[in-house]
Amino acid sequence: MKKIFVPAVAALVLALLPACNISVFPLEPDAHAPKHYVLSGDAVPANSATLPQIPFGRISIPSYLDVPQIVTRDGNLISRSETNRWGEPLARGVARNLALRCAAHAATVREKISIDETTRIQVVFERFDGELDGNVEISALYTLISGKTGTAAASRLFKTSIPVESPNNHDAYVRALSRALDSLAADIVFSALVKN
Repeated sequence: MKKIFVPAVAALVLALLPACNISVFPLEPDAHAPKHYVLSGDAVPANSATLPQIPFGRISIPSYLDVPQIVTRDGNLISRSETNRWGEPLARGVARNLALRCAAHAATVREKISIDETTRIQVVFERFDGELDGNVEISALYTLISGKTGTAAASRLFKTSIPVESPNNHDAYVRALSRALDSLAADIVFSALVKN
């Protein structure tokens, strides 16, 4: 009787497992679950408390980029990836990362920085995207706004193109955007803030 009872109980338990949504095997990660990315801050020193304060004002990106999905572009055609997303609002991530990168570059030439304490830097992005299997593009107009008069003290249009090291790879695409943002930060510091 015992020999019949034990296999019968085991069979009953195994039969009930699917109904209870229990698995005896470990679950694998959902291959279709979205991945979330942030812009890399690897160029920013760990001790950012001693970095010069760079006075940023408004930083804006095009509305087609201000979405949770990572946007890629082929000519005038844009694509939004549902499985590759930003871990935070892109405008916020760009603003924070750009400010930190500018401060890091400014730290290398701290004694040469010349900026009025009331001046603010305004950045308007036209492009912050690119081809997943090609290059990312940044096009941005940055302007020094005088806090005393509210007028533009100086403006400069910046453009750069950075290759995506691993084509069709969103991780490599985001790293390329981070490197392009670092190029913009360097241009702001060395072209607009360093006195001649």
